[in-house]
Amino acid sequence: IKGKHIFNPANLGLLVSMFVFKTYLTWWGANIPWLVIFLGAFIVYRFKRGHLVISFLLTNILLLGLYYVLKDQPVLNAVFMSNLFFALVMLIEPKTSPLTKKGRISYGILTAGFSFIFIVVIPQYDPSVMGLALANILVPVINRKKLI
Repeated sequence: IKGKHIFNPANLGLLVSMFVFKTYLTWWGANIPWLVIFLGAFIVYRFKRGHLVISFLLTNILLLGLYYVLKDQPVLNAVFMSNLFFALVMLIEPKTSPLTKKGRISYGILTAGFSFIFIVVIPQYDPSVMGLALANILVPVINRKKLI
């Protein structure tokens, strides 16, 4: 739209692969925590997207923590690491995230909220990928400040 991406290209590829080829997505990068944190922090710093990552992670941890506590299940470290990888690498893509700081904070919260809904409703698909795709659709609205 007006020369801008609607969907994060990598995320769109994962989404199509997930539905068309029925692939099971794994975040291989999440298996090396120190590398995820070190390189992810560098990328976030360079793109100045710390507020986006924090809004996503706090919302995600709150929702998932409450969900797992209510289901009487332990909160998995793997879930946190895959969400950390997603937040530090996929979520912050500058061409598809909102233009303003306030918009990006809303975007992080929305992405986490949508991801949580997908975990509850259709857990067989990667909730973060679907949540990000749905949030990407709302970026033009966020940029027009009608959602904030």
